[in-house]
Amino acid sequence: MKLYANVDIVNRRLASHGMKGNNKKIKSHVAIGKKPLEDGQKEIFIMVSNTQQRQGMKFPIIGNIEQVFTRLVNEGKTTIRFKEPENDLCIHGDPIEVKSFLSVLKKVLSGQDVEKLTLSALQPLSNKQIAGPKRKLTVAKRSEYPVKEGFPQTLTHVKINGIRLAKIDKRILKLMNLTELDLMENEIEILPEDCEALTRLSILNVASNKINVIPRGFSAGQLSNTLTSLNLTSNSIKLLPNHVCQLAQLVSFHIDENELTQLPPSLGNLSKLKILTATNNKIKFLPGSSAALRLEKLDISNNPWDESQARVVSNKLTGVSNLLELSACQVITHKIKYEPEDMFPQLLRYLESVMFCPCKKPIWNNVARAMVKLQLARISSSVSCNGLKEINMDAFLCSSKCLKTFVNNPFAF
Repeated sequence: MKLYANVDIVNRRLASHGMKGNNKKIKSHVAIGKKPLEDGQKEIFIMVSNTQQRQGMKFPIIGNIEQVFTRLVNEGKTTIRFKEPENDLCIHGDPIEVKSFLSVLKKVLSGQDVEKLTLSALQPLSNKQIAGPKRKLTVAKRSEYPVKEGFPQTLTHVKINGIRLAKIDKRILKLMNLTELDLMENEIEILPEDCEALTRLSILNVASNKINVIPRGFSAGQLSNTLTSLNLTSNSIKLLPNHVCQLAQLVSFHIDENELTQLPPSLGNLSKLKILTATNNKIKFLPGSSAALRLEKLDISNNPWDESQARVVSNKLTGVSNLLELSACQVITHKIKYEPEDMFPQLLRYLESVMFCPCKKPIWNNVARAMVKLQLARISSSVSCNGLKEINMDAFLCSSKCLKTFVNNPFAF
């Protein structure tokens, strides 16, 4: 069992005499292994190897561990206190890997199935092994692209810029440890449908490509749980689909320099969004849900904003919605899960076209539409909009009551 993590070995004797040690964490291999003894028995050790301890520093386990501190294990931190020598082994690594390591250590200490455990041979590591698994990959030339070597599963950061990449390599989409992916300045046209293996991806930069399609699976799947930053600047996007607003963890969203004429109706559902930039598009008004945003930075400069007077554009409200709309409303309200193969494509598109009244009720055709002035300072602490203080937002309302309330005060909801 091996663990690659930041390690600090603290000498408790120095501390007891008021002396300080190095107190600097070093990237190290921590292994649980067994060493054959002369009498045929095997002794189990923890061995720490790094650039300063290439031969490895060994600590006996059985009868030699005073305490294991696990209060911060969910943050990937643990401390193993040895009796002899009087050292504390302070470990900070990946939470999942640390927990797996402690699980094996617990079995060793309890004597459960020790012979069945896969333990390391306590041998000195090579320079390559000491360097640890590869975490970052940068490709700036086509000749550097790992066509044959592939992408190590240990990668957390991948940066591939300016090599005319036409699509995202499927091997990249299987990197379970990937947290940041930068594919800026390529020729990608479509974002991937299936990102289910990217369980840790937090930052995605695909600026300066040729993206014109954002499939439903991209925003409705795994990335809706992890993606916090999305940069779509300088692409060819004419329509930002409403399902993009299912990326509920987004904090930073950049969609500058595209061909957008409007933003998705459910934009206000991005409750964690703090930074939104949509400069140099063709946007005329913000969606009505924008009143729910609470941003730190909003930059929507260089758009042809509609400066007409506030007004009711249309009123198609009827007493009762049709059966299709009533059924769809139940699916959305109760968050009933569905897959594309569960229904006809027409019904799927209908569900995805959902809008929300400011009262949070899902709506489709049985609506009233109103243009209302939005004071930008109400939704963002920092605003850039070519000097404009307020612009029109286009709202869809579910009832006469909501229409009246919204026209009088769009922030009343």
